[in-house]
Amino acid sequence: LVQTAATLPVFLLGVPSGALADILDRRRYFVATQFWVAGVAVVLCVASLLDALTPSLLLALTFVNGIGLAMRWPVFAAVVPGIVPRPQLPAALALNGLAMNASRIVGPVVAGTLIAAAGSVWVFALNAALSIGAGFLILRWKSEQKVSALPAERFFGAIRVGLQYVRQSPSMHVVMLRIALFFLHSTALIALLPLVAKRLHGGGAGTFTLLLSAMGV
Repeated sequence: LVQTAATLPVFLLGVPSGALADILDRRRYFVATQFWVAGVAVVLCVASLLDALTPSLLLALTFVNGIGLAMRWPVFAAVVPGIVPRPQLPAALALNGLAMNASRIVGPVVAGTLIAAAGSVWVFALNAALSIGAGFLILRWKSEQKVSALPAERFFGAIRVGLQYVRQSPSMHVVMLRIALFFLHSTALIALLPLVAKRLHGGGAGTFTLLLSAMGV
């Protein structure tokens, strides 16, 4: 249920959020979505501190957080090509991928250490602090506005053009197939991983942390 709540917004909002990222000012859009995620993190932290975090509330907040992430991903993916010169783009994208995978190693280790030492409340508190800090860092980003000679796109028109492009592009069909095959299996793996960790001998939060870090590696 947690995995469904986290990924359902991407399924529902992936295409509309991509259209908005093309139409709106990317810096403001990025800031708005980041503070959405930060706001959810704060609510999650407060609910945990007050011992009011129920399974239903956790699922609801996971879904609302997923909305923010789904809205943010298209503009986040477009940031690197927008600020890095084209000759340096392959190296920049490789570094970005390394950074994201490193976070998948470091993040679970830090979370597992905090849970073992001080309890899960502090993981939510750290997540809230980092989300807010990232929002203020994005506020300091000075993006250059590129003037286009083309007429401004409209929301539904942008969606229609995007879908039409994917439908008519054989290379995109290959990419979509590979993505679908990968995420069909990886999403199921992540969803079942807590149960796998729990059923191992002496399994718990620490075991889950090691398994997540192994996936990052």
